[in-house]
Amino acid sequence: MRVDNMAHIGKKIVHLPVRNFLARARCGNIIRNVLDKEASQCRIFQRTLCTSSVKNNSTPGSQVSSKQRQYNVGVFGAGRIASSVHIKNILQKRRLNLKWILDDSPAAVSSCKDLLHLHDTPFYNSDDRETLLNDESLDAVFVFTPTETHADYICESLSRGR
Repeated sequence: MRVDNMAHIGKKIVHLPVRNFLARARCGNIIRNVLDKEASQCRIFQRTLCTSSVKNNSTPGSQVSSKQRQYNVGVFGAGRIASSVHIKNILQKRRLNLKWILDDSPAAVSSCKDLLHLHDTPFYNSDDRETLLNDESLDAVFVFTPTETHADYICESLSRGR
């Protein structure tokens, strides 16, 4: 019962505002089609990530069992807040495999690498965005860029099923 309630609450809090925001964006029709088509996968992905610690009594430092799926994710943006909060949280989730980070600022890239010790993680600039999003092994992306770029990154990601 708790699992269903958490998924329902998560859907109301996260999914509907995103849908409403993107419906007003320049690519509203594409987004509505993709969201309608992918809604069940989104709920499964969200339920799995949000409730795995409830079902498995795991702690942040525990090992992932062989039955749990790991998700390959990419990150748009490596600025101050992304590096100090969001990317750090991604790295703490054992079920998330950070494949790459995209940022055009050499200073942000250098700071992120040093702060989080990501010297083995590939960093790219926006010229590589299309290639990165076409990677079939990629499950999802996180957008931590300035607000005015969110719609473009989200629309392009969703149109490729990410």
